[in-house]
Formats: sequence, C-alpha cells, structure tokens
Amino acid sequence: MNNYKTLHVFMEDQKVGTLAMAKNHVVAFAYDDQWINTGFSISPLSLPLEKRVFLPKGYEPL
Repeated sequence: MNNYKTLHVFMEDQKVGTLAMAKNHVVAFAYDDQWINTGFSISPLSLPLEKRVFLPKGYEPL
C-alpha cells in the first residue's frame, strides 16, 4: 500500500493497520503485523485477523 493516500489506524498506542485510498477511490485495509500477533479482529465477518489486503466486495486487487 505504498503509493496511495494512507491513514494509520491506532487503538490506544498500538497500530491496528492501515487504510489506503487508490486513485479510483477504492479504500483498502491491511492489519499491522504486530496487531496480527497480539490483537484481535476488528470485524470478524468482513475483516478476519489475516495478513492480506481487504477490499470492498466486488473490487479487484489494487
């Protein structure tokens, strides 16, 4: 997610992950590696605790 507008998501002092907006205004989310090791799913149905980029349903990978 390096070449996109990004927003880092934190809970207290721990980074949860990163939101990124592509040029087509699709917003993607990826958990931080440390959060995957010590955190929890922020939305079990749509954002399971996995190392991958999450996109809205129906969109192709960025």
